[in-house]
Amino acid sequence: MTGKEFKTIREYMGLSQNTVADRLELTTRQISRIENSLSPVKHYQENKLLHLAKQLPISKARELADILGEESTFTKEVREMDKKLSNSFEALSPLNNLKKDLDSFSPLSYLSKSFNTFPFVSLTQNPPPPPTPKPHIADPTSSSDSKVSIPFYEVYASAGEGYENESAISFFVDFNKAELKSFYNLVSTLNLSIIRVVGDSMTPLLNGGDLVLIQKREVRDGEACVCRIEKDLYIKRLQKLPSLRLLSENKNYQPIDLEGKAYEIVGVVVGIVLKKIY
Repeated sequence: MTGKEFKTIREYMGLSQNTVADRLELTTRQISRIENSLSPVKHYQENKLLHLAKQLPISKARELADILGEESTFTKEVREMDKKLSNSFEALSPLNNLKKDLDSFSPLSYLSKSFNTFPFVSLTQNPPPPPTPKPHIADPTSSSDSKVSIPFYEVYASAGEGYENESAISFFVDFNKAELKSFYNLVSTLNLSIIRVVGDSMTPLLNGGDLVLIQKREVRDGEACVCRIEKDLYIKRLQKLPSLRLLSENKNYQPIDLEGKAYEIVGVVVGIVLKKIY
């Protein structure tokens, strides 16, 4: 990677030299020298910057790839992922109509060659056959006695160290209410939404890339939930006693103490809508 490419990627993502220096564990002076071709871009620095770029929505990643040109490592990864994404959705049923919508905001780093409609993994045991989704762009106020439109938000909840979310753009997916209640063991279909998991702190329960169904309600002790701390969203299990903490399934991650912190429980994870297979 050249210094010019480095600067192009940084500026396209709207990141300051200070921010990139912090993320890459460098000084601002080192970033300036790299971008002015006074210092070479080391392999680990390139990998870290590309990791940041892969958080872009896939549509934006394509745009950046066009700017960088076909010889760029990032461009080659985008082109390869486009092929894999296209192949994935050819076999993906009944969610193949989601491709256009997912293109708008799926980060490159969380798309893979094989998705599986496993589909609809419930967090309860022995669930009945899953409901059939009908994706569409819709007015959420439209409803009926038999269906519910659930928003799919452009936010990511981290099963890891935290993932910053600043905005949300959604489309809606129709479900049969009766099937939804039965499969996910729901009392009500109110206050439901779908978001994407990031990270591995909740494996094997949840993996990065899984789409999960959450419901805004009081969370019980030990339930998996989405919690907002400042701008970061986390998916963890909530421990209420003897102290209020967020716990990971993956024991490599330390608990997060909530005592004395400003936090908000966004919702309880009631099941997996789309399971990502690695």
